[in-house]
Order: sequence, then C-alpha cells, then structure tokens
Amino acid sequence: MIDLKKQDQMVRLRLLLPEKSRNTRVVDRLMNAWQKIDDYKIATRLDVGEGLVLDDAFLAQIRVSFSMAEGEYLAGAVRALKSFQDAQAQLRARPRCEVTMLDETDWDFAWLNERRLTVVFEPVPNDDGFFATIKEVLLPRQKNRLEFVSRLSDLDLGDRGSSLRGDIDDVLIVRRDELTKWQGSVVSISESSDAQELWGGAWSTHTTVSANFTLASVSFDFLRERLDAFSSEKSGAERMLLACGFVAPDGSVPRPRKVGRDQKIANPLRLTVEAGRMAFELAGIFADATGPGGGRLQSFARWMAIEQA
Repeated sequence: MIDLKKQDQMVRLRLLLPEKSRNTRVVDRLMNAWQKIDDYKIATRLDVGEGLVLDDAFLAQIRVSFSMAEGEYLAGAVRALKSFQDAQAQLRARPRCEVTMLDETDWDFAWLNERRLTVVFEPVPNDDGFFATIKEVLLPRQKNRLEFVSRLSDLDLGDRGSSLRGDIDDVLIVRRDELTKWQGSVVSISESSDAQELWGGAWSTHTTVSANFTLASVSFDFLRERLDAFSSEKSGAERMLLACGFVAPDGSVPRPRKVGRDQKIANPLRLTVEAGRMAFELAGIFADATGPGGGRLQSFARWMAIEQA
C-alpha cells in the first residue's frame, strides 16, 4: 500500500534540494531525520499545530544545510517548538479583555438616541466542533440591513436593498480564542471588487458586501446565551432579528454597487472599527398582517458591551 504521507514528504524534500544533490543517499538520510521528528510527535502527543511547527523548523534547517546529522535536525526542530510553546503560554497567561454588560436601563442618556452603524440579520448559532460562530440563516426571509439607527424600531424593515440578500451579502460573528482573549472586539465590513458567481452560471449584478465581527470572548458568550434564551422555539416568534451597532464614520460605509460580470471596481471600500462599545438588540417577528411586511416586531433585549482591553 502506498504511503501518501511519505510520498508527499519525499517530494517536498526533493524540491528543497539542489538538483545535483537529489540522490537517493541524501534523500534517504533526510527521510530518516523526518521520521525521527514524526516519532517525537507521537511520543510527546503534540497537537496538529505543534506538529506543523516541528515540520516547518525541520524544512527551514534543510534550506540552510542538508548535510547535518539526523539527530541535529530533531534537536533544532525541538528548540523551535519550545520557543513556540513558550510564546503560546505567554499569550494564554495574559488577562482576558474585561467587558461590562449594561442593560438599556443603565445606559448613559446620550446612548439612547445615538445613531450607530447597525448590522441587522437573522442569526443562527453554529458549533462545528472547532469554532463557535453566529451566522445568518441559510434562507433568510428578512434582507440583511446596514443602516445608521438607534434601535430596530427606527428601521424600515420593508423589502429593500439592491443585492439579492440586501445591504450585506453575508454576516459572520466569531469568538476570540485563548491566544487573543486579551484583545477587544473588531468589526470589518468590506466590499468585493467584482461580481460573484451564484449558481447555474448566474452572476451577481452588484458588488458583494461582507460583515465580519470578531468579538471579545465575554461579549460573544453573553450574546450566545441571549440567543438561546430568546430563540424562536422559546419565544414563539416566526423568526429572530439581531442588531449589532457601533460608532463609525458616516462617509465610508461599503455598499453594493452595480458591476458587470467582467468588470472590476477600482476602489472597493473596507471599513474596520475597533468596537470597544457595541450595542446589541435581539427581537422577534410575529405573524401580524398589520405590521411592516406582514409581521409585528417585538424587541426582547437591548444591551451594551463596554470593553476595557
């Protein structure tokens, strides 16, 4: 049976070696050295990331010299691994970003009617076994919105937005991991430079806009708990809406722009904000023919996440 891993390693070694040194004796010796490194991974129960550090350190040494003793390659790779592990330990030891959650009743008066750039979408929590995220539902009934408002009730929830999914084509909220837990929340809203292929050979008629939130772990966990507490199953709402608002400049907000299939926009916009103060609102839409779009909007909770990074 062909060992694909060994085949891949051999190809990578041959590509690194000068052509005149790609003989069987040299390659076999380096393969033996790499086997020692693989044995070390198993013996010390390294995770995938640590194993990659060992491999990268080994290959980096070969770029400098391919005539070292087999044991020297392992020793050098282990030194690089120890440096990596020490750096990781220092990051994990840093204090977590402190976050204060304030319900609307505790807000400063100026925040109540403050116009914040607000992303509105239908959320769904997602756990894939590696990363906890909050995304938009696969087939949203409410188009995504990006507006300067103070609260959800200020927003016209009618069928607006020039692109298929509204002002924003996709929304993703992720949680800071243990290595970046000391950092605060960051929001990035970016526009593509060209049209996007959809399905069946179709192409979008506008540039796409994406919103990506990287939240401090405390902010993310609190939001996730609120989503679970007011889920459609528990609240009886037909669908849920999440609004995430933050202070941002008014003149540089990415918006979908008309674009041809083979056209490129010369100046796609990107807005990145370190959102040390972010407002959240969670609401449900209930069946009611008298409301906007045939639904009644009911706000469940509004809170502010204030970070001290």
